Amino acid sequence: MEETIDPISRFIPALDGVWSKLVHGAKVADVGCGQGASTIVLAQAFPKSRFLGFDADAAAIERARAAAERAGVAERIRFEVASPTDYPGRYYDLVAVSGCLDDSSDAVGAAAHAHETLDEHGTFVIVEPCADERRLRDVAAQGGFTRVRRATQIPFDLVMEARP
Repeated sequence: MEETIDPISRFIPALDGVWSKLVHGAKVADVGCGQGASTIVLAQAFPKSRFLGFDADAAAIERARAAAERAGVAERIRFEVASPTDYPGRYYDLVAVSGCLDDSSDAVGAAAHAHETLDEHGTFVIVEPCADERRLRDVAAQGGFTRVRRATQIPFDLVMEARP
């Protein structure tokens, strides 16, 4: 069973302008969503927003779909099998990667893909366990992001915010 990071109380308030976007209706990509626990928590908290969860593990995606049905939010979440470098969609207000960038074989490619899929005023959020902050800054910058900052630290995870 995967551990659920409570994104609402833990790090969404630390991100510039993201709370307001979610309240009013944002388009969100959750990359490396696993079984969808955090995506579902967000969908429950922000009913005007739409969520797309992506993970390379097909079995995890099936469990995420079932969990969204049980939670009553399946109409606002779509889960698909995709990697951090090839998930579909454009003009996301928020792209979040959790635990899949720091150990990725193509972290810069994943950051570049996030940059390409974001809205021009969107936010790229990187949540990584015990990560090297300098390396994550470098990866984001190489992916095309010009503004990168440490948003917060939660137990065991570093949360970085990047903007185009």
